[in-house]
Amino acid sequence: MAMNLRACRFFEHQYKQLESFLPDMVFFKDTLAPAFSEKVFPHVDQKKMTSSSKAANTLEFTVRIQAREGETYETVSEHKLIWRFRLSSVYSEYLGDLERLARNDSKSALIRCLADRDAAGAKGVPAPISLAETAGFQTGAGGKGSFVPAKSKGKAFSLSLEWKREVDEAAQQGLEKKWVAKAKEIFDQFDSEYISLIRSLVEGGA
Repeated sequence: MAMNLRACRFFEHQYKQLESFLPDMVFFKDTLAPAFSEKVFPHVDQKKMTSSSKAANTLEFTVRIQAREGETYETVSEHKLIWRFRLSSVYSEYLGDLERLARNDSKSALIRCLADRDAAGAKGVPAPISLAETAGFQTGAGGKGSFVPAKSKGKAFSLSLEWKREVDEAAQQGLEKKWVAKAKEIFDQFDSEYISLIRSLVEGGA
């Protein structure tokens, strides 16, 4: 059975840097999961990677705890690790939301996010609000559990543009030019660094 595409992408995004963060401590062997985009995705039919079954959203690993002596490793203990992706949680839309923050028509990652409740619910009964189960939310730009507006609507929800309008209004009401310039300079620096960090998170993973 083919794995779910969102599960594979999320696992890769969260753990592909683990070996580099913990050198000589963590090693992935006999699995392509941390390199999914490069080594697996080009060779699979993504249309078949949509299953919501438990098996399609589960990865099983054998974790070996090893002791190192010189250049040799000796296995101390062995454990079975089961990683499950909850497709109905907000994590299902996490990567899509990050991408919309990083690249939208406002050119800024400072975007007002929305979380509208689905008041109707199944059989007229509203579902509870939960990050683990998104049935209580209305469908967003990417689906239920998506809170960042579509890329084409970035300007309409841009906190960056809203800030700049407020500063311009303050200037019209008499705020000294030096303070206007300083406010814009500091904010532009923050805005630039923030979107750079968001884009790094999108491209490099957690």
